[in-house]
Amino acid sequence: MKKLVSLAARQKFRFDLGITLLPVINLCLLAVACSGTLSYVCGLPPRVLVPAVVAAALAAVWLCGWALDKARFPQAYAEESNRRNEMLVRAVEGKDDRRV
Repeated sequence: MKKLVSLAARQKFRFDLGITLLPVINLCLLAVACSGTLSYVCGLPPRVLVPAVVAAALAAVWLCGWALDKARFPQAYAEESNRRNEMLVRAVEGKDDRRV
């Protein structure tokens, strides 16, 4: 059971990373919703095309999160954020006059 919870947490983490792709997904869904010609070109009725695009969008979000996870993006983001935090840099260097 613990492995299943760990697996679910890892997949949610990847999905949360991939959610940065959401504006692109919204644009694709808008194009599908506004264009009847897209269903004509694909040869699929809208009731089939829209769920397929939604499923593909969710898969793309997860895949983007997986790629960012494998590229160690969260660690690089945290390191960059720490590098830009002047108070943290001073505290680490021992130059902070305030004592906690």
